Amino acid sequence: MSEFLVRRDPLVVVAAVAAAAEIGWTAANLAGPVGPAWLGSAPLFVAGSLAVVAAFRAWRSPGAAAVARRFWRLMTVSFALTLLATLSELPQYLDGPVTVPGPLALTGLGVSTVLTLVALYRLPLGVHSTGERFRLLLDAATVTIATVVFAWYLSFGRGQSALSAQMVVASVVFCATHAVMVFGLVRVLLSESRDVPPAAVRVFAAGLAASTLSILATPLLAGHEPVGAEPAGRPVAYGLFVVAAVLQRRAVAGPPDTNRARRRPFSVAPYIAVASVDALLLATIAGDGMRVVVAAAAVTLTGLVIVRQLVAFRDNARLLGELARQERRFRSLVQNAADAIMILDEQGRAAYASPGIETLTGLPATHWLGRQAFTVHPDDLADVVGKFATVGAAPGRTVHYESRIANGAGEWQWVRVTLTNRLDDPAVGGIVANVSDVDEARAFQDQLAHQATHDPLTDLANRSLLLDRLSRSAGPVSLALVDLDDFKSVNDTMGHPAGDALLVTVATRLRDCVRATDLVARLGGDEFAILFHGDAAVAERALAALSRPMLIEGRELVVRASVGVATAAPGDDADTVMRAADLALYRAKAAGKGCVAHYEPGMTPAPGAHGLYRALTRGQLVLHYRPVVGVPDSGIVGMRALLRWNHPSEGPVPAVPLAEETGLIVPIGRWMLLEACREAAGWPGATPPRVGVTVSPRQLRDADLVADVRDALVATGLPPHRLTVGIVGTDVLDTDPARAAVRELHRMGVRIALDDAGRSTLDLLTDLPVDELTLDRSVLADPGRRPLATAVTGVARALGIAVVTDGSTPATPELAVAALVADSGAT
Repeated sequence: MSEFLVRRDPLVVVAAVAAAAEIGWTAANLAGPVGPAWLGSAPLFVAGSLAVVAAFRAWRSPGAAAVARRFWRLMTVSFALTLLATLSELPQYLDGPVTVPGPLALTGLGVSTVLTLVALYRLPLGVHSTGERFRLLLDAATVTIATVVFAWYLSFGRGQSALSAQMVVASVVFCATHAVMVFGLVRVLLSESRDVPPAAVRVFAAGLAASTLSILATPLLAGHEPVGAEPAGRPVAYGLFVVAAVLQRRAVAGPPDTNRARRRPFSVAPYIAVASVDALLLATIAGDGMRVVVAAAAVTLTGLVIVRQLVAFRDNARLLGELARQERRFRSLVQNAADAIMILDEQGRAAYASPGIETLTGLPATHWLGRQAFTVHPDDLADVVGKFATVGAAPGRTVHYESRIANGAGEWQWVRVTLTNRLDDPAVGGIVANVSDVDEARAFQDQLAHQATHDPLTDLANRSLLLDRLSRSAGPVSLALVDLDDFKSVNDTMGHPAGDALLVTVATRLRDCVRATDLVARLGGDEFAILFHGDAAVAERALAALSRPMLIEGRELVVRASVGVATAAPGDDADTVMRAADLALYRAKAAGKGCVAHYEPGMTPAPGAHGLYRALTRGQLVLHYRPVVGVPDSGIVGMRALLRWNHPSEGPVPAVPLAEETGLIVPIGRWMLLEACREAAGWPGATPPRVGVTVSPRQLRDADLVADVRDALVATGLPPHRLTVGIVGTDVLDTDPARAAVRELHRMGVRIALDDAGRSTLDLLTDLPVDELTLDRSVLADPGRRPLATAVTGVARALGIAVVTDGSTPATPELAVAALVADSGAT
């Protein structure tokens, strides 16, 4: 700081030179006059002029605070009056420094002193509470009294009887005005007000102290005229005033001081003042033994009390410092917490809001002050009002809740709120609300809940949600189970991605054909459910929606479905309704699929897939045969094996559809191959007929099909040319593994037949080793379609392929053999 001032500001440099010159001239003339007398007065005028200029520049500094500008304006006028008062006695100063001013000079100095007092007393104290203000005034009064006592002692207490009357009056006036000035200055110093830079105030105080001490030291240089202490000290005071003014300008021109000064918990200045007066007391009574003892005891006691007070103050300062650190730590935690902290009154209005509220809502903390805390979602309002009433009913009570509030963007967001009643705590006086953002957590929670209750493929409700809604439904409720017919053939022929796409399309159509209050669910696989109230036509609408062609991977598919409907009776639980709808669904499938069945009391289960595997292991599966007739001669050329299930209660029922739905078609198809070959190997005749076994698309895609056929032929001894493998669903032949299996079977000598010739293509007839084409009997029986049969027959014969059709009625193996013996055209 001092290096900056000395090197960079010319006013300080010149003022320092003037002060040093005055002190040097005074020291040189103590023993007697040396050199011209006016040399002792020149530094005084130079330093005074510099003080006026420096104060004026501080007053006019751009950006200075209003309080600072007012202070330096008054000091500019005060310094100017002092300089004019000095210039009024210029003739006397030409003969050397003047130690006793004249009446005109005294008047100017008096007005200057008054202006200085006004400038000091108009500086703010920087304290706010009444207690702080009272303690500050007591400390200032203590220091002022001690200073005045010393000034009085130096003026009159040392037997200065030689002083003139004019000097005595001047000293009395000085002591009085000095007391007022010291009081004003001390109150500003002790308050540590920052309206004028503290460094500038301290240097300014040092200048007043230098001026005062020079006046008090005037009697010490009596008899050394023209040398005087006051003329020597005034340039030093002016130099310090110049430094103070420069500090003011530097504070304005430099970067802003963002560090708030920490106020000292106590000041030692009053105690130093008391100790100084005690020392003065001992000095004044030196030589009087009894009084010295009493005074020494009083001074010692006073010193002990002061020391004890200072120790107590230090402990208090340490405790207050720790409390202040904790307060700053707590404030930092509150100010930087991710959660928002608010203090609400009994009506819910915000009296305080931490900065975290802006991060939470996008609105600054000042926005919330005096306002109702948050706009709550209408669905949550009743619960929030109840929670607030609960916490407000008892001091110390705490409640927790989650609700949606409106943020600054007008969007709803989830928050978790903890309310604690601190109305009875004077330090708080309100209800403390700790508010944290749980929007993402709630979104994640809702996502998990959605995943737990919805099907991931179709986003429909799953079985769990369906059963929950079914169990909580009030009033008559109906449940429709929708099962797609022959869905497995889509997976087998087109692959699982196509099957998934079909399921998504089905889900969309079912959702579109019900009301908003109904619930559509996917129970798994190709089974769906609709939970509805009082809508009798919902099942028919669902079938109509699904009957429209669906475009799946560029191909149009027509889906059929079976629907079972059950209506809950009074007292029925969810499981009962589900079983009833399941029974109705099996009844619909048994009735021919593609239809609706409603549950009726006493309805028994239709033959189900759950017993099919048991039927395979218990020998309940049998083969019936249908004759294969040549076209156009109508002679029997072979027998086609048909699978039947001898159900214990239902009698013979078709088993292939159930086998395909359950995935048992591969092991059952393997058994069917073995059984058909075994029975055909025992048929009589010189040239027994061929036996035809139809394989499903699933079997044709199975890697073990060729091996299964070879094993069946080897085990039964049936010649390969007597076995015809029929293929349905020619779409599966688009795959390379299926084509390879067909070629390998043909190389083994097994005949290959296409059983859906109506949809076959010429590419298949030429690319694959096909031996037979099967024409549907409806094509042959319909006169309008007979040209088609003739054309197909002609193409097949041109390619060397036999054309056949199924006979009329299936028969048991015994009846089939009898028919063969009776038919002379059998080959």
